[in-house]
Amino acid sequence: MLAKFETTKPVSSRGLAPRSRPIFGMVATLLLMGCGGGGASSAGPVVFVDEPPVLVDWSSRVNPVIRLYQDDFGDSGTVTPNTNADPLHYETSEYQASGTLAAGKFSDAYARGWTGLGSLVTFADTGIDETHLDLAANIASTRDFVGDDVNDTHGHGTHVAGIVAAVRNGSGVHGAAFDAKLAIAKVASSSSYDFELARQATIWGRDQGSVAVNVSAAYLLDPNLHGRLVKISEGSYYLDHPTYDENGFYGVKSLGSSWQSALGTGQVLVKAAGNNNTSYSAGLNQLATATNDDGELMLNGQMLIVGNWDTANSVIRGNQAGNVCTSWVDGNCLDAARIQDSFLLAPGTNIVSTYPGDNYAAMTGTSMAAPVAAAAIAVLHQMWPHLDGAQLASLLLVTADKSIPGYAQHVHGQGLLDLENATRPVGDLGLPQSAAVEGVKMALSGGGAMTNLASSARLALSGVMLLDDYQRDFYVDLGASISNVDTRKTSATEAGGLVDGYAAYFGEEKKAAFRTMLSPSVSLISGAGREEGEFLGQRISGVLGHLGVSTTAYSLLNVSRRVNDNGVQLFGQLGGGITHLDFADRPSLLQDADTVISKTATLGMMKSFGVANEAGQIQSGGSFGAIISRPVQIQSGNLSYNLPVARDINGRVAFDQRDVSLRPDKYETDLGRFYRRTALGGALRAETYIELRYNAAGTPVDDNRPVHGGGVRVQFRF
Repeated sequence: MLAKFETTKPVSSRGLAPRSRPIFGMVATLLLMGCGGGGASSAGPVVFVDEPPVLVDWSSRVNPVIRLYQDDFGDSGTVTPNTNADPLHYETSEYQASGTLAAGKFSDAYARGWTGLGSLVTFADTGIDETHLDLAANIASTRDFVGDDVNDTHGHGTHVAGIVAAVRNGSGVHGAAFDAKLAIAKVASSSSYDFELARQATIWGRDQGSVAVNVSAAYLLDPNLHGRLVKISEGSYYLDHPTYDENGFYGVKSLGSSWQSALGTGQVLVKAAGNNNTSYSAGLNQLATATNDDGELMLNGQMLIVGNWDTANSVIRGNQAGNVCTSWVDGNCLDAARIQDSFLLAPGTNIVSTYPGDNYAAMTGTSMAAPVAAAAIAVLHQMWPHLDGAQLASLLLVTADKSIPGYAQHVHGQGLLDLENATRPVGDLGLPQSAAVEGVKMALSGGGAMTNLASSARLALSGVMLLDDYQRDFYVDLGASISNVDTRKTSATEAGGLVDGYAAYFGEEKKAAFRTMLSPSVSLISGAGREEGEFLGQRISGVLGHLGVSTTAYSLLNVSRRVNDNGVQLFGQLGGGITHLDFADRPSLLQDADTVISKTATLGMMKSFGVANEAGQIQSGGSFGAIISRPVQIQSGNLSYNLPVARDINGRVAFDQRDVSLRPDKYETDLGRFYRRTALGGALRAETYIELRYNAAGTPVDDNRPVHGGGVRVQFRF
């Protein structure tokens, strides 16, 4: 459709402060002169923006308050080089100046590595200032569809293109997807706009791999058609018109097939809602609801209708999300969706962007809101290039912020664009179990508790891929789910001598031990025991493996020898165990588990004193001594995991076989002293000990300071 408009060109001056001089009149009103598709012959006016631009003096701008957002997930896709993980890094004066980025929470996407790199956005507009210092580097291709040249003599095209891809260079403003590239199609001149040329530009963009085509134009209010609307319910209408009541405004339904073909499967049509301040969005916006005879949307959900959210006043400006039925037949609406289902809000009031002549201007309208959504599409495409146009549009809609004041679906559609939320998982997040992303996913659950697990073992569990409902890949560090716990069950220092460190792990009914005297001073303890859900106090569960029962067999060689007749005694212990792990047959990432080998050792000296009875029991006196020991600790054993680590654009999942060593980063060594005293014929017994635990669980690897412990116990028998 051909459109004609009249305009007063704004003065090109870089020294004007915002609203410091009278507003120059750029009434970008396009008057429809041609006829619609399918033989329709109605005329309707078209508009770019509802307020003229105001050229900006940068010295007068002030940065607003900055918000910080935290990312819980790792990176995916092709990350922008030199990414800074702090959103504050990106919230510069250049970021704040545009008025679009803070409300859309773009800094969170930047901090996660996504800036639109590798994405191409098509603009069907008035052309562009190809030499603008903030645009030239990001213009990938241009084409003139009106028989002139791509030079922008109007200003509108340069402005909307900058909202997407003005470069981030430390001055002026930068675009919301500042690393994206632009395909500039000139379909409007100083006197006309042509939607058919916009469709041809969409084909041109499709063939270059464009992910979005931005159409910042819409019909002006048509009093004839507006007067024929019949209200069905709040925000819902049908058109009582002899020609259009089954075809939408200007027969838009008849254009659905040709626009679908123009888009292909990879592009999103991003369309300005319009600035008529009506409770509905109709005209070409009805392509979003146009439905074929099989009850399917002609554009397959590959369209966003973008309304203007005034962030300063928290209100919507311009057309709202009310629905005008596209297929009204025999008193029924046959549309497969409503306008509100594709309606998204984005900042569009007083938006500062590039303007011809290396200038910048503030402009207002749904024309400014639409490219913000197009930029968001470019950001998401960089992250997940496998997403098609329908999925990209859906993501922005389902993650939009509905907490805006006075939210109503027939007014605000799906809510306000939210890139922080759109770059997080949507739906059920899980671990793929098969080579295809469409396969069954395993829920992310469980974790572990181990003593001083080696840093290399934790690293082996990093970079594990999860998929959301859109088969988007996110990455998690499963090693972080394993806590460092103290699994020591006994203390030789507290016991005041040799102790069976293995027996303490097993329940009374699940252990057995036998002592064999090899000589008067040497004995051998042979034992075995079972643990439920643990192995030597270590635990894992969920995706790390569902541990059922562990069985340990162990031996302890004990030596105790009197040195002299003064009560001095030396004692020692060497021990080792073999543990078999039995895992339940439930879904997990664990593939295999080795036999676990563990060891323990103790060396000590004790001096006894006092008087014994005929049975050798101390009636008065006591003992004191010193001990160095290593409690029961794992020496070797691996857990083997088959971890999903990546996906490709064709939906194939890559797995990596990794071994997690159970051998700790450091071994605990305990030093202790004890003192025991018996009096009153054995009726009174007092014990005290102090202990230094080096490399105890929970201490940093490079921290050599010991953990102090001790205790006092007094017993009195009547």
